Amino acid sequence: MTFSSSMMLANSEFYRAYGNYVAFLIENFNAYNVDTNGQILFAQKQAMDRHSVLSVEMKAKALRVSELDDERKKLELQAQQERRESFVNRK
Repeated sequence: MTFSSSMMLANSEFYRAYGNYVAFLIENFNAYNVDTNGQILFAQKQAMDRHSVLSVEMKAKALRVSELDDERKKLELQAQQERRESFVNRK
């Protein structure tokens, strides 16, 4: 239950950061260009700085979700192992 709460919080924080990032791009539509490498370039330094902050925040939140997903997988494997051992010990 604790893990589920942590995962839900991490997901909500990621989607909030993602929403802020997308809202910023929408607000600044036609104020940026995308180069051939997919990098977003702004003419104004202030907009570029804000984009960088939002991008870093979104990536950090995505990393947290990924870390928790890895933890979930480990917990599932541990639970499977415990069920196997419990089954074997019953015989």
